[in-house]
Amino acid sequence: MTLETIRVKQSFDASSGDLWEAITKPEKMRQWFFHQIRDFKTEKAFETSFDVEFDGKKFTHLWRVSEVIPGEKIIYDWSYDGFQGKAKVSFKIYASASESSLVLTHEIVEPFPVEEPAFSLESTKVGWEYLLSKNLKEYIDYA
Repeated sequence: MTLETIRVKQSFDASSGDLWEAITKPEKMRQWFFHQIRDFKTEKAFETSFDVEFDGKKFTHLWRVSEVIPGEKIIYDWSYDGFQGKAKVSFKIYASASESSLVLTHEIVEPFPVEEPAFSLESTKVGWEYLLSKNLKEYIDYA
């Protein structure tokens, strides 16, 4: 059972293969997601970490890939070094003849500190909507 779930859906005029590469290839992820990502692999149990500054604070992101269906879905555990809390983030691609869609699901499975505004549900939702509807959409449209 999850504590909270955020879902964001975005459609793209791109093939599912192009969309898959944008969400799984580190050199492409750096263009729209986090430029601090050093490495990323679509292998179960792959782990990576990187630092992101937000509102003058450093947040070390910790990711561990928990499931991969190549070309369709990737799920990873998401936490932050030095903070309680854990989420599962799922990227699922749906393809049709005319477009591809991405559904992101962010499930909070262990609560994050309520006193940290960066971890609020609203901040998380706004962040995902910005990343997918603006950054990834622009990256796909102009790639």
